Amino acid sequence: MNKTQLTFLALTVSTLTLTGCKQDDSSDLSSYSGNTNPANLSSAAVANRYIDNYSAVNYSLAVSDLTGTRSATTLSTRSAATRSINNTPQTRTLSSNNPPSSLANIKLARSVDDTVYGSCGGYLEYDGSYDNASDYIDVIANARDYCDDQQYFNGYFYLEGYGEYSANGSDLTVEFEDFNYDDNYYGVSYTFNGQSHFEDHYPTSLTTSNMVIQDYSLGRSYMLRNWQEQVDQSSDPETLFLSGELYDNREGYVIVSTLTPLIMGAYDTPEAGQLRLRGSRSVAWVTFYSNGYLIEVDDNNDGFLDDEQYYVY
Repeated sequence: MNKTQLTFLALTVSTLTLTGCKQDDSSDLSSYSGNTNPANLSSAAVANRYIDNYSAVNYSLAVSDLTGTRSATTLSTRSAATRSINNTPQTRTLSSNNPPSSLANIKLARSVDDTVYGSCGGYLEYDGSYDNASDYIDVIANARDYCDDQQYFNGYFYLEGYGEYSANGSDLTVEFEDFNYDDNYYGVSYTFNGQSHFEDHYPTSLTTSNMVIQDYSLGRSYMLRNWQEQVDQSSDPETLFLSGELYDNREGYVIVSTLTPLIMGAYDTPEAGQLRLRGSRSVAWVTFYSNGYLIEVDDNNDGFLDDEQYYVY
């Protein structure tokens, strides 16, 4: 394609800096075995792989219900109605929605050395405590073939902090160690390693993640490093800010920055806003519209656009 001079995109956009990120907090990301080099954003198709990867990460966390900024200790069981709406793994959208977890009812584990048995086999062993008065939880769980409604859990996870009913809002850390999740209903299978920290102090919620996800369904692995998602609920519709390193097992990593806030529309898809993906001597801009997004790429950082593509939701 003909090269187009970059103007305000390269020179006048400003990065919105998010607060609260521990830049040296990498947690245990040693399970990631993919490419750890800066990516070469040689085309819009390569850049779009990262948009798809982030959407896949969101989908994996939503389907497995392993996160939940506002109610991670509520842990209610998903209804059949919810499943009938969300049973299509093809959903691929940037999303600020963090559904409540349905792992097992942690609030049942009021004492140390508690065991919960799955409805279709296996068990979860808990070691820890839950303070109902302050909504404070401190629990390590070991899942052994725990089965609940076609969902299977194996491995360790750790919850520590305050839930949504605490006096000052939620402040919760969730950590995984070789935690395997399989769901026969959705036809998905994942292994999680690392941790996410959730802070919800209305009207702002902040998620900071250092996480490795092995997606066996798509045959990919992803890593989020010093990754932040900040949601501002004071506006309607709410706005989303993203930043941090997003890794692809084949291409390497890009540094994601939010140039203008993502305005979240129907089905949690951005209807406005712009992201920048920075790789190795290459950069891509992702501009969102009501029915899709435009990716523009400068593959050698020479101030000219080399490729562009519009993707429809």
